[in-house]
Amino acid sequence: MKKFHSAKELAEIPIEELKNLLASSSKNYFRNIDQKSILVNQTAKYLFSIPNILAEQINFLIKEENFTDDVTPLTRTGNAYLRYYFIQDTQSMINYNSEYCEYYKHKFKETPRHSHKRALTLTARKLVRLVSTLLSKKQLYPSPEERKERKLKQKEMTDS
Repeated sequence: MKKFHSAKELAEIPIEELKNLLASSSKNYFRNIDQKSILVNQTAKYLFSIPNILAEQINFLIKEENFTDDVTPLTRTGNAYLRYYFIQDTQSMINYNSEYCEYYKHKFKETPRHSHKRALTLTARKLVRLVSTLLSKKQLYPSPEERKERKLKQKEMTDS
């Protein structure tokens, strides 16, 4: 963003140069720099163009925003015992529930640092939402067969 003022300028540089630029500016943060550089290049090619007058203002606003890192400190508010038990329950859900296992694996691959802890915490957040929904609707957790039936019914309703 500091070096290029438009997506058009970014799309015109060779992929090798973009790969080196991404590696150096991110301090080798990305796991697969080849895929990331191709993705950035393709995204820059297919973005709509912004007039130069607006581009300068937008770049200024973007530079002024508070940068947030994906490794921001975790706020530990609320009941510590409840948090602990949700993390423990999440580990069980990962071991015995394929949906939560896939979600955990997806989050694990996304996170470059502290992968296990971050993925486990994000999966626990999903579990909290599930428990909250089940309690508010006064329902039991459906079995995998019941969930498949519901998905089929929903699909049939949307198809018709």
